Amino acid sequence: MPQTINLEESPLWNCRFVGLIVSVMSLMASLFVLLPPMMGREFVVTPLGVELPISSLLLFLLGMIVSGPFYNFLFDHFTRKKVGEIAVLLTVLSTLGYMYIDQINWFYAVILIHGAAFGTVLNLEFSLHIDVSNPKLRRRANRALIIGIFVAQAFGYALRIVLYDFCTDLVWVYYTSIALGILSLITLAVVKVPFRAPIVRAACSWDRFFLPRAIGLSINVLFFAVGTSLAISSNYLILGISWLSVLIDFALFVVVILAIPDLLRMYIGLTAHCQRCTINNTLMLTWICGFILGIVVASHLSTLPLGCLDLIALGVIVLAVLMYFTLTRWLYKKLKKREM
Repeated sequence: MPQTINLEESPLWNCRFVGLIVSVMSLMASLFVLLPPMMGREFVVTPLGVELPISSLLLFLLGMIVSGPFYNFLFDHFTRKKVGEIAVLLTVLSTLGYMYIDQINWFYAVILIHGAAFGTVLNLEFSLHIDVSNPKLRRRANRALIIGIFVAQAFGYALRIVLYDFCTDLVWVYYTSIALGILSLITLAVVKVPFRAPIVRAACSWDRFFLPRAIGLSINVLFFAVGTSLAISSNYLILGISWLSVLIDFALFVVVILAIPDLLRMYIGLTAHCQRCTINNTLMLTWICGFILGIVVASHLSTLPLGCLDLIALGVIVLAVLMYFTLTRWLYKKLKKREM
């Protein structure tokens, strides 16, 4: 029997919205807890002793990008929650696979699948939060969702440092990621969403995936993400694994979180109507691409004299700030569709 939900009188933090927030934050933390915080070499060693190049993280990004054009078809042609539950399960199985695979080519395939599944469920959460939010409060709900995702990134990355500090066996990193993934799956499964009849869509589309009009703003966000990632990597190289590293990690993310409302306002201003799902995915895809690119770049620059990576990170961030106040704002004023 289709579920009918009256949203008109529901508060912002209704139980369905809270469930989705917990689900997407758990999902994001499950990814960031896996990202390598120490950039002293270009390889990470898996539990079975396979030396995996850090540059293989680029396959994760490729998975997110390749799956993107199919989001609109998947979510409108099939039951959304079922697609999301399968995708979360694939992320959990991918993490489990990292613990038991001993062939590097299989690792590459699993990383690609992990990226595609992660991108799919993240985009689905963007769609579902609209379905369970009071129409009058959707702008506030959207802002809360995006800020929650960035908080989860900081938490997941810092949690990995804590696990490095307290656990001699790094298999606990994988266990933690799997536990967070299972939490994401459970909370998604129990959330009730309104019934939506299947709609015929084109197999490939920019809708829900990326907003081409925002390419200039996205390049700016990419630079901010790379700079932040380089700064965090440099922080761990200089200070090592310590609580001070964790605090600086959180401080950098706090600065990013403070900029989120203005970035969202600019993204929304570039659309003729509020394409929240496409906007959110454009922002998060760009940010995750930049952050992982920063990790890969830092792994190749870690042999430079101490402090050089800091200077490079500072240079990238300064360039991003200059770009924002000159080129990005000029492009925004030229391309914006409406006042926000």
